[in-house]
Amino acid sequence: MSEFLDFDALLTPPVGAGPTKAHPLRWTSGAMALAALLLLAFNAESPRAWTTQLSPNAASQAARLVAEGWWNQTARLGLARPRSTLSGWWDKAQALTWPAGPPVPATRPYR
Repeated sequence: MSEFLDFDALLTPPVGAGPTKAHPLRWTSGAMALAALLLLAFNAESPRAWTTQLSPNAASQAARLVAEGWWNQTARLGLARPRSTLSGWWDKAQALTWPAGPPVPATRPYR
C-alpha cells in the first residue's frame, strides 16, 4: 500500500527526464487548466447562477457584477450558444411524455 502513497516519487521527475520527456504532473496540470479555461469560456451561466444564490453583501454583489459582465461578454461573442442549444435540447427531452394508453389501475394486487 505504501507504494501507492509515495508522494516523493510523484513529485520527482522521471529518470532521464529532459527536454523530450515531460513530467506527468505537468501534463495533468495543463489538462486541468485547459478544462478550466473551456468551462470559463463556454459555461459562463453557472457562475452567474451561483452568484444569484449567495446571500446579499458587498462581496457577493461584486461577484455577481463580475459574473454578469462575463456572461454578457461571452453571449456577445456567441460563446453561450452551445450551452443554450444543449439546454434547449434537454428541456425538450424532459418534456417528452408517453402516448396515452389504457388507464393504469390505482392499486395493483401484489399477491
